[in-house]
Amino acid sequence: MKKLLIFDLDGTLSNSSDGILHCYKRTAEAFGRTDIPDEVLRTGLVGPFAENMKRIVGISDERLMDGVKVYVSLFAKEGFDMVKGFPGTAEALEELRSEGYRMCIATLMAEDFSEVTLEKLGIRPFFDRINSANTKYPVTKVQLVEKCLEDMGVRPEDAVMIGDSEDDLNAAEAVGAGFLGVTYGYELTKESCEERGIPSVSEPAGIPGALRRFDRGGGPRRGVQNFLGLLLSYTARIALYSMYTSALETTSTGACIESTGTPMSTVSMLWTDISDAMVPPPPTSIFPSSPICQETPSSLRMPRM
Repeated sequence: MKKLLIFDLDGTLSNSSDGILHCYKRTAEAFGRTDIPDEVLRTGLVGPFAENMKRIVGISDERLMDGVKVYVSLFAKEGFDMVKGFPGTAEALEELRSEGYRMCIATLMAEDFSEVTLEKLGIRPFFDRINSANTKYPVTKVQLVEKCLEDMGVRPEDAVMIGDSEDDLNAAEAVGAGFLGVTYGYELTKESCEERGIPSVSEPAGIPGALRRFDRGGGPRRGVQNFLGLLLSYTARIALYSMYTSALETTSTGACIESTGTPMSTVSMLWTDISDAMVPPPPTSIFPSSPICQETPSSLRMPRM
């Protein structure tokens, strides 16, 4: 069973989209921009806040902090009232807590708002740690996830990141944690997750069940993927063994040497590539002893898993 669940906040536990879009638009107006398309505004729902501000509002690095101050003031006065939750979130978190999971938050929402957002939604008590972005210096989602792991003393392989964006997925992959996508948020869709074999849920109520499947073998479709990967790895080994045998010839003394066909260095390189990609590796008995000679010099022997 996974020990730690690391949740994204906005788009996963809270829905601040109306307030965020409103404040980006008002901030841009304060800097003289009144013609920003809605699709451009929506790109600010995910990703690093500072980069979003520069791109959407169109301000320079020198004026970034001025823009941040305007945005933060607007969100505190107007945007925060527009924050709402996703139905079923509190019930899902209660179920997860009853099953023994420890939970943290890794969010690029400014720390001034992450705590009060959780309090507003009534879900703050479920989380042991809240790691947020700040308005003083930039941080990445990877750094926030790493901080959660460090704070809780948990190895990456014993944790699952739960989020709605590519940034969340990339952070999980970067640190070596598992990932569960939510498709009711801002960026990830059911189709995009299915295409890439990413376990996902379409509502908060589905999170506990998805994590149980995760613990049994990696989530939806993962069992099928492992079977296909195993089949492919066996096929690749058989094909590579054929290359191996054709790359050798028997001399009159019975010693095995390189032939003028496929270079052994190429065979070895391909073997390494295939071996690195196999999950899980098939047993080494798939390769019998070489029928070409009884004793193959160690420099020419097929690498074993």
